[in-house]
Amino acid sequence: MQLEWSAPEDNTGSHAVSDYVLLYGHPDAAECLYYRKQVTGETTSCTLKENIWPGITYRFAVAAENKAGRGNISDYSESITVTSETGKKNSQLYIIHCVLNVA
Repeated sequence: MQLEWSAPEDNTGSHAVSDYVLLYGHPDAAECLYYRKQVTGETTSCTLKENIWPGITYRFAVAAENKAGRGNISDYSESITVTSETGKKNSQLYIIHCVLNVA
């Protein structure tokens, strides 16, 4: 599953993003049970290969990190049900519409 998001508007100087944390899980699960994936660097996309199963519905959010710490978690995406095509090469790209704040 390929995911993409937008960087915060203020992404320079002391606000420059060093990493992102992606959170994802079933919409009915407690947030503390959600998976977390660290995305190193300024890249605003990732491919999920672990902890994603066909037929399961997930929602996604992302938080930016910088020298000052982790910003607020974005709003969660709409729910997405994974299909068997998700893990294949050239699978559909999902754009997470998130507004990020940095610390």
